[in-house]
Amino acid sequence: MYNQRALRLKEKLKAGDAIIGTWMDIPSSVVAGIVAGAGFDWVLVDAEHAVFDRVVLHDIVCAFKGTETVPFARVPWNDHVMIKQMLDIGFEGIITPQTNTLEEARQAIAACRYPPDGIRGYGPNFASNFARDEKEYVELANKLIFCVVQIESIHAVDEIDEILALPGLDGIIYGPNDMSGTTSRFLDRENPELLAAIDRIQSAAIAAGIPVGAGAAAQTMAEQVQAGAQLVLEGSPMTLLRLGSDKIVETFRTI
Repeated sequence: MYNQRALRLKEKLKAGDAIIGTWMDIPSSVVAGIVAGAGFDWVLVDAEHAVFDRVVLHDIVCAFKGTETVPFARVPWNDHVMIKQMLDIGFEGIITPQTNTLEEARQAIAACRYPPDGIRGYGPNFASNFARDEKEYVELANKLIFCVVQIESIHAVDEIDEILALPGLDGIIYGPNDMSGTTSRFLDRENPELLAAIDRIQSAAIAAGIPVGAGAAAQTMAEQVQAGAQLVLEGSPMTLLRLGSDKIVETFRTI
């Protein structure tokens, strides 16, 4: 029987709950197993900026078996071929970077769905427990798979209401760093122009009942939840390893 944890997570979001996730940025199934075993609701595997190949990505997905943690992949680009490959490997959530217009959001959703709802090609051998659960997987896939688009331009606010109204959209994440590059002040996270665009995206998503979150948290977890964010991301294995390693050496030098 196919694990329907993604559907259970969607029900949690529909109930208005926030979900806790983390970034996966180390290409290791061992690290993925440690993260999945921690009890996160979801983990975002960053195939856009981190050094993953498809074999490692499949190994990482396997590390989530037997857990309630839902594996998401941020694909390198909003491309239907890349999305198809991630889904066929077994990821149950897709996040598309630089998805800033209504048409780009529509394309991302279509790539995540089988016909007649979309254009996803057929070949879910890995995703369906090596075809043992193929029939069940195919029947559930269009409801099961998360499609989350990542907005990285302040100009997306021009079409944000139309984007949020698209059938099949499961969430919105905004990327403040890249969004700042579409203003006159790159990486200035305090720029009023940037903050106004973020506020518009957040408020519109909450009003539309679409889960929203930040690709790079500018607030504490408590502040995010209090503001209405449901897609909460905190930390990464690389960050935790770096901070822990630096702390050990610093402590030793002090001693």
